[in-house]
Amino acid sequence: MDNASLVSRDAEDVGRRPVRVAEQRTTVAAHAQATPDTPAIPAVEAAGMQVIRNTYQGQQLSGNVIDILMASWRTGTKKQYATAIKKWSVFCNKKQIGIHKPTISNVLNFLEELFRDEKSYSNINTARSALSTFISIDNHAVGSHPLVSRFMKGVFTLRPPAPRYEETWDVSIMLDYLRTLAPVRRISLKDLTMKLVMLLLLITAQRKQTLLLFDVHKLVMTRGSCSFQLTGLVKTSRPGDRKGTIVVKGYAPDRRLWVMFALREYLNRTKPLRKNHSQLFISYQKPCQAITGQTLSRWISLTMAKAGLNTDVYKPHSTRSAAVSRADERGVPIDLILKKAGWKSSTTFGKYYKKKVEKDTFQNAILQNT
Repeated sequence: MDNASLVSRDAEDVGRRPVRVAEQRTTVAAHAQATPDTPAIPAVEAAGMQVIRNTYQGQQLSGNVIDILMASWRTGTKKQYATAIKKWSVFCNKKQIGIHKPTISNVLNFLEELFRDEKSYSNINTARSALSTFISIDNHAVGSHPLVSRFMKGVFTLRPPAPRYEETWDVSIMLDYLRTLAPVRRISLKDLTMKLVMLLLLITAQRKQTLLLFDVHKLVMTRGSCSFQLTGLVKTSRPGDRKGTIVVKGYAPDRRLWVMFALREYLNRTKPLRKNHSQLFISYQKPCQAITGQTLSRWISLTMAKAGLNTDVYKPHSTRSAAVSRADERGVPIDLILKKAGWKSSTTFGKYYKKKVEKDTFQNAILQNT
C-alpha cells in the first residue's frame, strides 16, 4: 500500500507497468494454541458445539487434538450444527433423555418433531448430520442408521427441497444504478464501497464470503487487470485444491463499470483509515475496522434496495444466481460458468456445452448492456 503510483485516480494509470501493492505478504492469523488442560473454545461453540467437544474430552483426547478435530467443520457449518444441537438438548431435557445415549426411537421422534414444526428437508438433514457427530446407535453413526436413512427418504418425498427463487433479478437494473455512481472520485466513500462490492460480486460470481478473503497485501495490479490470492478457504475448497486466485479485468466499453477505477479510488481513500487492517473491505465509519460477513450482507441488501430491487424477495446471496443466469442468457458456455463460479464440472455439461472462449467472455457478458 506504500506505492502511491498504484492507486492513481486517473484513467491513464491503466497503461502503467505491473506493480504489486506490497512486496511482503502477511500470513493469516494463526489459531491460538491450547494446552491439554485449557483448550481454546471459539465463541460459536459455546451454545451447541460444546456438546461435541465434551464428547471428545470424554475420550481422553488432548486439548490440542480436540482443537484440530473441531476445526474440521467450517464456521458456517458450526453455526448450523450449534442451532440443531441446542434444539436436541431442549428436546432431551423435556423428555428426560440422555443427550449422548438416546434410543433410535428418541432420535426419530426428535426429527419428527422438527418435521411437525414445518422445518425444511435441508434443516432436518442438518440436524441429522449434527447428531451424527456425537451419537452412535447399533454400531452406526446415528445419521446413517437404516431407520434414520429411511425416515429422511420419507421427509424428502413428503417435503421435497425447493429452490429459494423460481426467477432471479435482472442484472441490467443493478448496472443502471451503478452507472449513476460516477465518476468515482466525486462520490462518497460509502457509495464507492457499495459500488466496488457489487461489481466484484457480479463479475466474479463469487459468494460474499470470498470478498472477505481479499487482502491488500495479496493484490497484484497490472495495466488492465488485478488479481487477489485468497487468504483462506472458501465453501468449495477441498484437500488437494490449490489456493484460489480471483482475477478481474478492465472494461473499456463503459468505464463507469470499470472495476479497476473503483478499486484504485477505494485503495486511495482507505489507505489512511485502514491502520493495520489488511482485509480489503473495511467499515466506512469510524472506527474503520475489517468488516464481518453480516456487515457485508447489509451493504449488499442496501445496494440492491437503492437499485430498486425487492429485498424482501431477493437476499444478498442472490447476486450469484443473477450473475450466472445473465452469463448463461448471453451464451457463455456452461463449463466456463462452472469454472468461474467454483462449481464442480458436470459430465453432461462437459459433453454437450464445452466450447473455447476468450478469457474475458464471462465478465463481458455480465457488463454488456445490449
